[in-house]
Amino acid sequence: MRFVRVLVPVPARRAVRSRLDARYVTRAGLRESVEKSRADLRKTREDLRKTREDLRQTQEELRASVQEGKGASQEIRKLGQEFKAERKKDAAHLQDMTNGLRQLEALVQEVTALRAEVRQLRQLKTAVTKAGEAAATGHQLALQTAEALDHVLQNEARVWQAVDGLTERTAATDQ
Repeated sequence: MRFVRVLVPVPARRAVRSRLDARYVTRAGLRESVEKSRADLRKTREDLRKTREDLRQTQEELRASVQEGKGASQEIRKLGQEFKAERKKDAAHLQDMTNGLRQLEALVQEVTALRAEVRQLRQLKTAVTKAGEAAATGHQLALQTAEALDHVLQNEARVWQAVDGLTERTAATDQ
C-alpha cells in the first residue's frame, strides 16, 4: 500500500482530527459520531481522488492546447477576418435598409401628394358636372327661347299678312 501526501485545507483537517480521535471515546453516542466522521472522511477521500483525476485531465488538455497554440492563433486570425467581413456585410445591410427607408418616406410623400391631387380632381369633377348641368339647362332654355321667338316671328308675319290683306281689301272697296 502506498501513501500519498495531499494538501488539505486547515478547517477540513481540524474537523477530521477532532472526529477521528476514537482512542479517547468512552460513550456509545460518540462512537456513532466517530463512525459518521469516518464515513465523511471516506467520502472526502473519494472526492479528492475525483478532483485529482479532473486536475490531471485539465493538465493534459492544457498541454495539448499549448502545443496546438500555433494553429489556434491562425484560427483566431481567421475568425477575426470573418468577423470583420460580417461587420462589413452588416454595415452594407444597414445602409441598404437606411436607403430603403428613405425611399419609403419619399413614396409616402408622393402618395400624400397624389391623394391631394385626387381630392382636387374630384372637386373639379363636381364643379364640371354642375357646370355641365347648368350648360345643359342653358342650352335647353336657349332652344325653348328660339322656338318661342320663331312662333312670335311667325305670328308677326301672319299679322302683317293680315294687315296687308286688309289693306288690299279696303283699297279695293274704296275704289
